[in-house]
Amino acid sequence: MKENQVASVFARFAPPRSGFELYFEFGREDHSADARDLYLEPDHSSLTNIGFRQAWQKDNVLTAVRAEVLTYEAAAGLRTRVEGEGGAYTHSILRQGHTLNGQLLAADVGPGSGNAQIVTLEQFAPQGRWSAYFRRAVAHETTEIYSKGGPIPKAVDVLNTLGGDFAQFRGPLEITLSSSLTFDLNRDLISDRTNLGFGISARHAW
Repeated sequence: MKENQVASVFARFAPPRSGFELYFEFGREDHSADARDLYLEPDHSSLTNIGFRQAWQKDNVLTAVRAEVLTYEAAAGLRTRVEGEGGAYTHSILRQGHTLNGQLLAADVGPGSGNAQIVTLEQFAPQGRWSAYFRRAVAHETTEIYSKGGPIPKAVDVLNTLGGDFAQFRGPLEITLSSSLTFDLNRDLISDRTNLGFGISARHAW
């Protein structure tokens, strides 16, 4: 019976009372065919995630800066392996991919091959909170496109997003305003797009 193998290694460093944490994870979506295959391409169908957060407090206000980098780019085997190269959330046997009720598990940057980065500044206070961030997400060409051969003029879809949100606490009521501006270069590997979004929400704690 054909099966899929998934494994990962996670490490976290967070000294007590420092307000700092550093974390790292390396995962493989599929096994190597043999020892030689492992030596040739240890990054076959792999994902790497590294990030940190530094927080400091003054009076009743907590401020933090955090950053994270996720890489799940397909190795050179995408172009050369006879059986192809796997990618994040995809697998030849598991037709539905790694999902739960149709929703992607873990990072929301998308399936296949790519990478993502985010930098966020945030502040929390008794009366509310706010955050501002820059996010970049990259999606590469798929195996199907590459297998057709020939040049790929727009082989990378890149989203650059500036955004933020502001929440105000009024007793049991929380009112949140959010906005984001996204510049999508080569959307769906076709053409550039720009998107401006706004949101408002209210939540009552019982």
